[in-house]
Amino acid sequence: MLMPKVKLYAKIMMIAGTSFLLETTQYVLAIGRSDITDVLTNTAGGLLGLIVYLMVARLIGNRIKANRLFSILAGIVSVVVIVLLSFILFTNR
Repeated sequence: MLMPKVKLYAKIMMIAGTSFLLETTQYVLAIGRSDITDVLTNTAGGLLGLIVYLMVARLIGNRIKANRLFSILAGIVSVVVIVLLSFILFTNR
């Protein structure tokens, strides 16, 4: 989706690095628990996301349309999550 000319292994390293950075921040700030399995599962999830994106882009045949599709889906999912979290917040007062 972003950076189409970057090789797959570089994208995986960026995903793993971001996950590692977030886990390190979580450890330093003593927020929750940090574990190496979190880094591994986040990296696996990022790899799965890349694979799904590449499959959909190849199926559609156009990366621009695939980007638009994933942007719309991300917006819809974001709104649904915000509504559900708001519902949970207001029902548990």
